[in-house]
Amino acid sequence: TDSVHAEQAQEWTTRWQTLLARHDHSTAQFNAAVHDYNHAIAQFPACVLARISGLRKARSFDKDAALQMQPSA
Repeated sequence: TDSVHAEQAQEWTTRWQTLLARHDHSTAQFNAAVHDYNHAIAQFPACVLARISGLRKARSFDKDAALQMQPSA
């Protein structure tokens, strides 16, 4: 049974590492999109239209801040 548990632990570790890599990639894509958006609405005449339309600067995803918001056990 120990070999079964070790195999399962290895599978979960591999799966976790895959999910973390996907998360990091998705976060980077999101932050790049936020940067592009913020840059676009800061340019004239988009800044005028953005202000009239109520569009505001977006916030990027900060991993450290998100970890601090998680409830502690």
